[in-house]
Parts: sequence; C-alpha cells; structure tokens
Amino acid sequence: MRTKRLRAFIINLERSKDRKEAMQAQISKLFAAQPALEERLEFSFFRGVDASAGEHEAYAAHFPKWLRFLGMALSEGEKGCYASHFRLWSECVRADECVFVFEDDVEFSPAFLAQGAQMLEKIIASPYEYVRLFYIFERKSYALDENFILTFGDVNGTQGYFLRPSAAKKFIKASKFWLRAVDNAMDMSHQNKVLNVIFRPLLLSCENQTSLIAQRGERIRGYRKFMREILRIYFQGKKFVWVVCVRIKLQIKETLG
Repeated sequence: MRTKRLRAFIINLERSKDRKEAMQAQISKLFAAQPALEERLEFSFFRGVDASAGEHEAYAAHFPKWLRFLGMALSEGEKGCYASHFRLWSECVRADECVFVFEDDVEFSPAFLAQGAQMLEKIIASPYEYVRLFYIFERKSYALDENFILTFGDVNGTQGYFLRPSAAKKFIKASKFWLRAVDNAMDMSHQNKVLNVIFRPLLLSCENQTSLIAQRGERIRGYRKFMREILRIYFQGKKFVWVVCVRIKLQIKETLG
C-alpha cells in the first residue's frame, strides 16, 4: 500500500518570482540529496497575501481601528504576513490533514539535506501538534526527548513549522483580533494553548530574516505606550499561570538554556 505523501506549502507572493525560483532550486537540491523524499513529500507554492496590493484589507475585521488606541497597531506588511499564515491555517483545517509550512526566504539546513526523511518521520510520529523547524532568538528551553524541546519564550520567526489541524484551529480561534505580529502571536502559548515545541537539529537556515510580507509596526508613544504596557502586564500574568501548570503537567525540570 502506497504511503500518503506529506504536504508542504511554501508561502510566496505572486510578484516574488526570484524567490520562487530560488525555492525550486532548494527543492531540487533536497530531492537530489534525499531521493526517497520525492515520493514522500509534496511541495506546493501557496499564494501569500500581498499588503502592497491591499490584499490584507479582506481581513480588516481582525485589525479594527480601535486596536491602535491599545498600542497594538500592526504595519501593513505584518497584516499581510498574518493573513498569509491565517489562510494556510484555514486550508489545514479544511483539508483536515497535517502540513509543513515554509516561507520563501529559507534554505534547507545541512542536517535536513543529510537526514531529511528520518527527521520528517520523527516529527510526524511525535505527539506534538505544532513543531517549529526554525527560530530566531535563543530562549530558555526544556528537553522533551532527544529531538524535541519546549520553550515559553518569544523565539520569533515563521520561516518554517509543522502543523496539525488541531493546532491550526487553536491558532485561528486565538486570532479574532491581531494584536501582535503573527510570529509573536504563535509564541504566546498561554493565549492560544498550543505548546511551542522546537525540533533539533533545525531543518532550516535563513540568511535574510526580513520578510517581504512583514515589516515591524510603528514606534508606539504616549498614552498608547501606557495602554500597551497594561496589556503586557495582563498577558504576563496569564503566562505565569500557564507555565506553572504546563511544567507540573509535563513534569518538566531540566533546563537547557
């Protein structure tokens, strides 16, 4: 019986033809290094939401103007990036199957090129509903087993991750209003109830960590800075309770970083 192929989506803006070509070269390189993956992993380009063309306005209900008064206004690029991932989560739920998600500015790591088939099977066989394949910042982390670690910190980056429909539903539910950039929102496990699990060794590397679809928002000043600080304290309180409960439930003790 033929094994079902895993789906991997690459978020790509229609105008970013050079990045699409670069990713096609990456895919060819991966399949050349790991021929077995060609029958197991199916790559598809997923049309990103281009904020420069105003496409993010279709999601305006998620970023009403009053969010600005809370100091939570996102840049146009951040809205486009959030919308792109939000669309992909919706596709994951609609298809009711797990997916791998990549942005179009990544490179497959040497570890992925050498052991890609084994690494993907470990992720698929794991009990985790969301697994990061890349992150930007080192934060305190806890060992779950040989290849998986858990963090409660803001590690940032949406360059690559594995997603099950259960996690996609939780991300969608927690995204009624887009208060933060999508990578920050995904890091908020105390809000979305999705554990922030990382696979090591990382499957990806990324020279350029500035996405075409996401530029950070404006600098916040005055009373909006005060309002954002109030919200920060509120979420920090929720995070403290969440971390304590998760650590007790999973019996986490060993600190890695």
